[in-house]
Amino acid sequence: MIYSFFGTCADDKKHLFGCLKTMLNQTLLPKEIVLVDSGKNNIEKRILKLISHTKIKLVYIFEDLPRVKALNKAIKKATGNYLIRFDTRTRFSNNYAENSLTIIKNHNK
Repeated sequence: MIYSFFGTCADDKKHLFGCLKTMLNQTLLPKEIVLVDSGKNNIEKRILKLISHTKIKLVYIFEDLPRVKALNKAIKKATGNYLIRFDTRTRFSNNYAENSLTIIKNHNK
């Protein structure tokens, strides 16, 4: 069961790291994190440090794009059989993460 965790961010880095930490606390980790960052500060090194204890691949794109174009680019780069989108505007809660992974697990039975 392979899934990609993908999304975008601009200058809402606090919420992004909250999303990533929630995802890292799940029992099933993604194959990759695909992030299109249209913010002002490159945070690739911070994310790599956060996931350094895992086998998660980071696909990090630092490009000034409108939100919809950034999201479409993230989708095109994701390679998992399943895609779970995080959205830092609505937050990525533990319940959302657990429910998403339960759906994937049940689908593969």
